[in-house]
Amino acid sequence: MTLAEIARELKVSPSTVSRVLNGYSKNFGANPEMRARILEMVEKTGYRPNPVFRSIRAKKNRQIAFSFYSRSLRQNGETVDRALDEATRILEENGFTFHYLFHPRARVECYPVPEWKVAGMVIPDVIDPAMLRLIEEHRCPYVTLNGVCGEAGSAVMSDEPANIRMVMEYLYRLGHRRIAYLNSPPVMERHHSGIEREQGYLDFLNARRLPVIDGYGITPLPVAEQFELVRRQSATAIVTFQLEIAVEVLETAWRRGVKVPQELSVVTFDDSWHARHTIPPLTCCKIAANEMGKETARLIMAKVADPEAYKTEMFRFAGEVIERESTAPPPKA
Repeated sequence: MTLAEIARELKVSPSTVSRVLNGYSKNFGANPEMRARILEMVEKTGYRPNPVFRSIRAKKNRQIAFSFYSRSLRQNGETVDRALDEATRILEENGFTFHYLFHPRARVECYPVPEWKVAGMVIPDVIDPAMLRLIEEHRCPYVTLNGVCGEAGSAVMSDEPANIRMVMEYLYRLGHRRIAYLNSPPVMERHHSGIEREQGYLDFLNARRLPVIDGYGITPLPVAEQFELVRRQSATAIVTFQLEIAVEVLETAWRRGVKVPQELSVVTFDDSWHARHTIPPLTCCKIAANEMGKETARLIMAKVADPEAYKTEMFRFAGEVIERESTAPPPKA
């Protein structure tokens, strides 16, 4: 039931219902009986004020806009999904309301400013600060999650150089010296995670004078063909950019009769439910999504209170390696 419908039912104006619900008393009077009838009807119908309309009128705005480049939240991946769950939980506990906005052309043009007044914005997976031009011009406080920020914003990111280093060191300790890396799909090429994991892979091999297994770059090749390419180079371990690639690696290994982990170790990023239930269960680098969500909430609340706070600052969080049955020492020659 809407506010207008409640007003019609009680034969009063919508503004009277609104003022009673918001506790207004200045230059406004409603007898106790009418107040009681309005509040009783609101309780009975379960009516809740629209937070967007309320934010337009409010002097103290508590509305946070979450702005996405895709209409499909799955496109943002499990890291962002879990981080947003934590951030919204904390914001709600602190009296903030929020809504989601979807801008499929954000990566072609730029992220637009919300059409109504908001206290601040959280924007996941920004790949280029230029995409934030309008928001910066509007001086809207914002935090990017799992992406880069502009001059006025703050960024909360996974520490990908640390994460790939942990994975490589783990395999190195197991005895692997021929380690392949299967990179992100072309759509992720410009995201910081794809760039930094690939560079960290190369830096680790170069620092230890280990061979670089060809096939680590962005490629349109199917995973099965990438698998054959790195196996021809005697790779004993494969690190994949994301879970979907690791699942295809496991399937291809099974179809080719390659035993995991006896003949080939496989490691991926993010510790999702699916990673725990593949055959064999996958060793993963667990991304610090909860910590990223907590920091996102802390930062946007701080920037709402003081828009000058934490400008251009980047906050990174390293994950941890979760060892499972997809990894083992390399086979003996």
